[in-house]
Amino acid sequence: MDKPIVVFGPIAYDDIETRYGRVKKILGGCGAYTSVVVSSYAVECSLISIVGKDFKQTDREFLINKGVSLEHLETEPTDNTLFWSGYYSEDFTNRITRETKVGVYTNYDPIIPEGLKNPEILVLGNISPQIQWSIWNQFSKKPVLTVLDTMNYWIDSQLEFLKRIIGKVDVISINNEEAFSLTNERNPHDAAKKLMAMGPRYVIIKLGEFGAYLFSKHQYYYSPAHTVDKAIDPTGAGDCFIGGFIGYLYQSKDYSFENMKMAMGHGTVSASFVVEDFGLKNLEYLNQKSRNLRFKQYKTSIESKLEPSPQVYERLHQA
Repeated sequence: MDKPIVVFGPIAYDDIETRYGRVKKILGGCGAYTSVVVSSYAVECSLISIVGKDFKQTDREFLINKGVSLEHLETEPTDNTLFWSGYYSEDFTNRITRETKVGVYTNYDPIIPEGLKNPEILVLGNISPQIQWSIWNQFSKKPVLTVLDTMNYWIDSQLEFLKRIIGKVDVISINNEEAFSLTNERNPHDAAKKLMAMGPRYVIIKLGEFGAYLFSKHQYYYSPAHTVDKAIDPTGAGDCFIGGFIGYLYQSKDYSFENMKMAMGHGTVSASFVVEDFGLKNLEYLNQKSRNLRFKQYKTSIESKLEPSPQVYERLHQA
């Protein structure tokens, strides 16, 4: 039986340091963040990824208990799980990498099982555009919605492959710095026009603590961030945003721009949960009831919020 949502993205172990402390070898990776949030919508979500000999049974059980299907999670017994170590500046505007060990991704060449080749939504998480391209070409027919994420490392090292896959997807979700790297435009409105010219029908540009934009050819929508009492770790916030965005869209079965505006709010609220603790710890408390309560608070709080000023974009790019 075909799965409604397929998420392709890494599972990783992270070593994260912020002004609130440091955690070592904690569960992370865009595949884990996104699929956990999607599954919180009571939607069947299959994760395609690979882990190594060091992957803990407790982390496997956490993902399963949160509703993520790991039927197609590969385990490579001769190498370790993808590992990233880094720290954030005092104001979270900069993330500095200490070390990355690709481990099981050194020679990873995923094969999509027949039962996953006809999803309604496909998420191509942040990994090599060559692998994203390989994944895309294995699907028997185009999903209703395909969402792509990437980062500056791939923009710098695999730009041609990246442009090729960007031309095939419906939605590209990136932050302001990545949008600038791809288009040389600092203003999100100008960057979005150039990105849509590459092929996507919709562009999401994330501005961190200042919220996010959704663009189509003739419309745009600004979604402010949801304020939390204490942001401890921003790792995975963008991945959780995408999880909330697509989880709501699939649950509502409405892929119009108007409904995507509501989905932006769900993405924002989902991201607000994860930043309140390190890694995926706080997602333990994410469910339909807790999210709906926070979403009501969010809708009330954003009524009078305006778009960021041009000075904000300059600040973000100078950080």
